[in-house]
Amino acid sequence: MKCVLGVDIGTSGARAVLLNKNGKIINASNTTHGYNIIKTGWVEQDADVYWESFCKITKDIRKQIENKQIELSCICISGLGPTVIPVNKLRNPLYPAILWLDRRAIEEEEWLKNNIGEEKIFNITKNVISSYYG
Repeated sequence: MKCVLGVDIGTSGARAVLLNKNGKIINASNTTHGYNIIKTGWVEQDADVYWESFCKITKDIRKQIENKQIELSCICISGLGPTVIPVNKLRNPLYPAILWLDRRAIEEEEWLKNNIGEEKIFNITKNVISSYYG
């Protein structure tokens, strides 16, 4: 039986769903992980949690289908964003992930609006000025 594996790494957890060609769920797994509100507007998460969650849910799915005749046609992965994870040359996290919920850049947002202008920033980046964007 041909199947597709969908994986989503989200803010509060990760999910994996194995679907057959008709979209019927064959198996599923999920995990939860928390985040830390350091102070007002500062939201971080342990960067290692994404890989750990991915490994757990995909291993769960593999165990559930080991003795079934499953042919994996593709794997689809989605992840939360924008999330900033500073890494070193070896791609190891230097600091916890700064989540999309984080608003510590409000002062920088105001500086850009007042000193460069929203229209100019939009013309360059095609994004509005916001502390939301990485």
